[in-house]
Amino acid sequence: MKAFTLIETFVSILIITIISAFLIFFVISLSSYSQFFIFSMGSQREVDFALNKMAKEMRTMNYSSNGAYPIEFATSNSIIFYSDVDNDGITERIRYFVENNILKRGLTKAFGTPPVYDLSKEKILNLVYNIESFQISYYDETFNLLIPPIENYKIKIIKVEIKTKPLFNKPSIGSYIIVSPRNLKTK
Repeated sequence: MKAFTLIETFVSILIITIISAFLIFFVISLSSYSQFFIFSMGSQREVDFALNKMAKEMRTMNYSSNGAYPIEFATSNSIIFYSDVDNDGITERIRYFVENNILKRGLTKAFGTPPVYDLSKEKILNLVYNIESFQISYYDETFNLLIPPIENYKIKIIKVEIKTKPLFNKPSIGSYIIVSPRNLKTK
């Protein structure tokens, strides 16, 4: 009967330790990649959800319930417009803006006769976190870029771009929409 020598036992333990260390490193790496993937997908879903919501609301923008022009305020990083988002026949005031690296949507319902928009009753919803950049561009009917200060009645096409901050030193996640509001068309 032959037994293991002390050297053979140490070599076996060393090989098992190296293989275990490699497996632990592999599992940790896989775990951080999985975490990045989950965060990235969540961020991309937030961006897609926000852009789809904005596109739908911007396409149906209309004159406010008190007769104001469909676009109240337009800058390169925020927009305020009117649209009947809940299809109740009353046009809501919608505001998209970034605050503390969070894309937010404010909604104000009109009430009373004549209709009034009480801004103190605006309901704010957080849409996208970790915003790196949020850019809104406005174009006229011949696709010329409108430069601030923008005359709201000239806006016929709106482009919205969103980029989120990268996680784990990975590339930014971004997307954009181009919308032509139906009730602003002149042709």
